[in-house]
Amino acid sequence: MDHLKRLEDFIVNTDDVISLMELYATRIKAYPDNRAYYHALALQCGEFLLAAQQLGAGLGGVSEAAHDLHQLSKLLDEKGLAATNRQMEVFIEEIQDLALNLKRHYAVQQGLPPGEPAPAFKFASQNSALLKNFIRKLAQEKTKAPAPPSATDAATAIVDDPFDEMEGFGDFVDSLLDDLDDAFDAITQPRPSQQAAVQTDEGKLALSSTEEGEIQKLFLSISSAYLQPVKEFVAELQSGAASKQWVDICLSSLKIIEDAGTKMSYEKINRILDRFKKLMMDAKYSESANISRDIRIQLLKEYANLTALLPEAFATSDSHATRGSVRDTIIINTILRKTPGIGPVSRNKLIAAGMNSLDKYFMATSRDLAAVSGITDGQARAICEAFGQYRQSISAGEDAATRIQGALTRLFKHVKELKAEHEAYKDLTRRVLRSPELEGNRNDIRVQRQRTMWEINIILAELDAIRLVEDFRKMVFDRRIQRLDEFLQSEARKYF
Repeated sequence: MDHLKRLEDFIVNTDDVISLMELYATRIKAYPDNRAYYHALALQCGEFLLAAQQLGAGLGGVSEAAHDLHQLSKLLDEKGLAATNRQMEVFIEEIQDLALNLKRHYAVQQGLPPGEPAPAFKFASQNSALLKNFIRKLAQEKTKAPAPPSATDAATAIVDDPFDEMEGFGDFVDSLLDDLDDAFDAITQPRPSQQAAVQTDEGKLALSSTEEGEIQKLFLSISSAYLQPVKEFVAELQSGAASKQWVDICLSSLKIIEDAGTKMSYEKINRILDRFKKLMMDAKYSESANISRDIRIQLLKEYANLTALLPEAFATSDSHATRGSVRDTIIINTILRKTPGIGPVSRNKLIAAGMNSLDKYFMATSRDLAAVSGITDGQARAICEAFGQYRQSISAGEDAATRIQGALTRLFKHVKELKAEHEAYKDLTRRVLRSPELEGNRNDIRVQRQRTMWEINIILAELDAIRLVEDFRKMVFDRRIQRLDEFLQSEARKYF
């Protein structure tokens, strides 16, 4: 029974870890150039390996499989290499196969008569040879980038909480671009009345000032979400020496922005972005550790051109304004996710309409929202009601210390709820091993756990604990709860 209990504990305690491993591997397949996903995957693989090593004897092949998965993720992360689709497909197959075999072995043991010895378990990996071959080849590859970004730098490149994706709540960066395709096409596709329009020297139809304004608004809605790493890089350039590590941090964001510009035929922006990216690549492959003075001056010149063309997107701001923008984004996205009937398409329509600050939602009527974004009247009313309720829940007239105390009190309440829901989820994960019919109950509590996490994220954003919200995107719930306890203890000493 000791063997059975250890196996049960392992399955329960690695449930969230395995979920994140699969989700990050899937993200890497979609975005092989986003280094943040590699770092997050390697962290979770390390957690899984540690748990497998502590599992002990009697479960052959588990530690070896965990070691191979960790080695693959670690090499990709530390060497700055881009994974192939095949590598990530094999990775996902391996972790799914291992989890399934462990649960089957548990079911066999559970059905044994008392006192009968458990059959030996040996995980017969179908992908072991492939994984080892991937690892051998990656070990021979030269490092393709400077030392990988730190966890702090990488956090901002993970846009949404992966557990939102797991519950069907999330859309990540790909949904933003996909769901706005129709809007881009509506602007850039010539209408019948345009057939006789004036053409440019290159033979393309010239856009009217109204159409170019619409393109600028849509471009702004996308770029504002992904420009923060680039703005931080430019701020470092302006202050003096800047590390070449910024190149890899910024390139993923620049690619998303450039893709949006290409989709909209926004050539004015793309010409400058292309020069900016070439300068960054020159810096990356130069011999010095930092970006040279000449390249730094040219980068600042090109960024000034971008700012002059579209200041709403590219203008840098002070740190307080930046925090305020990120804070509003977290709160707005979370409230919209919580609102029934508002999915990713509706959220993106609101983004495209420039609804990117809390003040805009507080002042807007349902008629305003429907008119500017194209969402339905019913959706607009639901959104106005949600933001109205949120506005009433925060006391703007109180002094700062009182507001913080109130936020911390609400945070303590929700953290207590999160702990109870997480324990209930782990208990149901344990019970599902014996009674699979309870899977629906487990899914329900997992959804509720994530909804409580939303409430916590809103309060943390109010408290300007933006980095903690971003760090959560790489953590399982056990670790999130630990960090929340540490945060509450630290803040309580200051304000109570």
